[in-house]
Amino acid sequence: MRIVLVGFMACGKTTVGDLLAKKLNKLQIELDQAIVEREKLTIPEIFAKFGEDHFRLCEHRALLANIGKDAVNHDRHRDLRNVLERSSARETTLRVALGNIAQQFLRQLDIDLVAYVAQVGPVEADSEKPLDVSEIRQKIFQNDMHVIDQDKVEDLHQLISETKEKGDTLGGIIRLVATGLPAGLGKLRQLGHEIGRQACRGRCRGQCRGQFRHDESSFAGNFGR
Repeated sequence: MRIVLVGFMACGKTTVGDLLAKKLNKLQIELDQAIVEREKLTIPEIFAKFGEDHFRLCEHRALLANIGKDAVNHDRHRDLRNVLERSSARETTLRVALGNIAQQFLRQLDIDLVAYVAQVGPVEADSEKPLDVSEIRQKIFQNDMHVIDQDKVEDLHQLISETKEKGDTLGGIIRLVATGLPAGLGKLRQLGHEIGRQACRGRCRGQCRGQFRHDESSFAGNFGR
């Protein structure tokens, strides 16, 4: 039996792998270390001398050498990020179900919240005036885009269709409105750890469009909204 741990940088793969290896009495292979031993160069040296494309090839070779040639399809999945940064349907379903249960508990504490799509690519579909949670909920469930501005729904459908035909992708802004929260709950800097990282690529104000905006998380412009 072989167990492969995948995930983002510094998420604990090596730590968990070490614990599993001791528990199961198995040999742990850390992929970066395997690359270093195979290439006789450190990871920074590989990047400096040959660039990222060569490192990904080294990564692929080390993966095949340690897991087996049938583990990863060479043509379709040389870069594991193609699949690692996508949330599965099962995971999404679980998040929605658990989120609904959590909302039931929060309502017992007089805390109510709603999330909606405020912008897709360059198209803004938010309200010009502040709305309470019940007003927002009433409006967003009138369309399949979960936006407040009903007049922008067709524009969004067209934008998504055109973008799909071009083979590109769209980012957007999802706004969460909560009422009844006690003052001082949580910290802004913790936000990135408390939300699904795969879905959220930034906490900022500004346009989010195209596949080239999906690989970096950063603050842009003024204080994020």
